[in-house]
Amino acid sequence: IIITVARQCVGQEGSESMKCDFERLPPSCHVISAAARCLQPMSEGGCSDFALFWYFHAGSAECRPFVYGGCGGTQNRFSSRRECQSLCEIDRKTRGNQSDHVGNIPSHI
Repeated sequence: IIITVARQCVGQEGSESMKCDFERLPPSCHVISAAARCLQPMSEGGCSDFALFWYFHAGSAECRPFVYGGCGGTQNRFSSRRECQSLCEIDRKTRGNQSDHVGNIPSHI
């Protein structure tokens, strides 16, 4: 299985206005590839603020729902199925007949 890799900047949770520059990252920000994020294990986290989220299940190469407790856990957690699919699932249009093809992987990784 080959996963599309995209870079993103992950900062403090709840700070949607935070923008990160790849050359000058603030101390609270770190870069993680989508592949690394998608391959982390699913974790329900702690707390009891139960909410529906999505994670990428590497064994089946698909996004699945789970109940997130609201704190802790891994970064393999997405607020929608579409977000999970856009970062983690293989582009099925380029797969062909059961063979895996590389799609949209930047040359600078």
